[in-house]
Amino acid sequence: MRGRIAAAKPSQSGKTLGVQIDGTWYSTKFFELQQQVGKEIVGETSDSDYKGQTVHWLNSYTLVDGAPQDAPSEPGQTNGSKPMSPYQPLVSNICAHLIAAGREPGEVRAWYVAAKEVLEEDPSIPF
Repeated sequence: MRGRIAAAKPSQSGKTLGVQIDGTWYSTKFFELQQQVGKEIVGETSDSDYKGQTVHWLNSYTLVDGAPQDAPSEPGQTNGSKPMSPYQPLVSNICAHLIAAGREPGEVRAWYVAAKEVLEEDPSIPF
């Protein structure tokens, strides 16, 4: 899921935070998102059932850098830096998921290469 945080407020019990992203409310334990209203995030979500109601959960997230920048001199280039890989968000998400799963940093490269190969074989897969 990718979207902009429109609102964030603690639940009545105070045990979770309700975060509205592009019109959908998600429950999460990431209370720091209260200070990120208006920012864009990429996150992993899931659904669960609670007393016959579907609850949408935000399980992990990464803030999308929305800092103002000078106009890039070339596509994919920012402020005179070397071009950013189009796979940078993929690497970021892989790292987040491996950390959450308690995996080792040395696994990042193998997971990245495998995911990149899949995406290059079928460019219709969004990432």
